Amino acid sequence: MAEKPSRVTGNLGIHGVTKAITFEAEESGQSFVMGMQRAGLTANTKITRKDARSGLGIGRRGFPGGGK
Repeated sequence: MAEKPSRVTGNLGIHGVTKAITFEAEESGQSFVMGMQRAGLTANTKITRKDARSGLGIGRRGFPGGGK
């Protein structure tokens, strides 16, 4: 098992908005499957819905302009 957290970087897409993200992940296990070594990682994060809506023209109620 890893002694320190690993950094995992990738792209996360939600509702057409894609952002680069980096997680601090901990190794949760290893296995050898079909001739290849595999590692399991565990990570937690918090996603802000406001960030997922940015650039979509969707207001706070899900309608363009805010759905007054």
